[in-house]
Amino acid sequence: MLKKTEEYIAFGLVKLLVVIFALPPAGFSRRFLYVLLRVALLFQPRYRRIAMTNIGIAFPDLDKRAREKIYTESCYALARFLVDALRAPLLSREWMEDHVKFPAREELEKIKASGRPVLFATGHLGSFELMAHYYAKIGYSIHYVVRNFKNKALDKWWIEKRESSGNKVINRKGAFKEMIKALKRGQDVGALIDQNVTRNHAVFVDFFGLAAATTKAFALAALREKPVIAVASMTCVADENYIFNVEFLDFDELYERDDMTKGEKIFKITSVVTKKFEEMIRNNPGEWLWFHRRWKTRPAGESENVYA
Repeated sequence: MLKKTEEYIAFGLVKLLVVIFALPPAGFSRRFLYVLLRVALLFQPRYRRIAMTNIGIAFPDLDKRAREKIYTESCYALARFLVDALRAPLLSREWMEDHVKFPAREELEKIKASGRPVLFATGHLGSFELMAHYYAKIGYSIHYVVRNFKNKALDKWWIEKRESSGNKVINRKGAFKEMIKALKRGQDVGALIDQNVTRNHAVFVDFFGLAAATTKAFALAALREKPVIAVASMTCVADENYIFNVEFLDFDELYERDDMTKGEKIFKITSVVTKKFEEMIRNNPGEWLWFHRRWKTRPAGESENVYA
């Protein structure tokens, strides 16, 4: 009973945050939340240590001042992401069309006209919640994999928000089967590829010069259903303006090759999409979420003390 009461209190606080941060002018909300985040990080110094370790791995040649700049920008990007995530369900198609540039839109339209589904690889770069709403509001929709909240009331409410524009959420638990079902129906699917996973679910590929445990599920789904593959992110170009970065990758020849093992194909697909996503981060390093222990799981035989 006490646990359920605590869950509803937490749920109520989140709904209050929507009122506080989603309704006022976005610029004010971002700056206010940025200040709150910086204060909160003072009481959780381990997140700063993780972020600075990650930035050092990714950019070993940068001096301390340059790394601090990326860290500061990342904190502000996190504030922007949170405000955008809260506001996105309330934004109209007209707002999206006016404030988001999509250079690859014509290419996407040709692919969709062919009837093939698109399997999107993305991650914690820029405003990825806004990206999903944008995709639906310009006339498409996507099934995308998420980690559910433990708070059931909050989870149910947030799923409703995420799906309010026409998308469908896939629970990370059992996600592979749902990804396959959606692709079989010709529906687009999105999955995060920039999170650490346990060794039994991982293929180790290069990410900023260091082997990173990366999900095999993305490549497995690609090999099963042979969709068009794209790497995507949405980054900020000004306070209220964004660019939807999409790069389509051609794996049709690889799908049909019989001189490669399944494992080799999984490694190749995962390596290519990861490298492409790394390029997107390098173009906007201050917008990636550096607080995640991306290199925690190490290949067999390596010491897991990256964040010690």
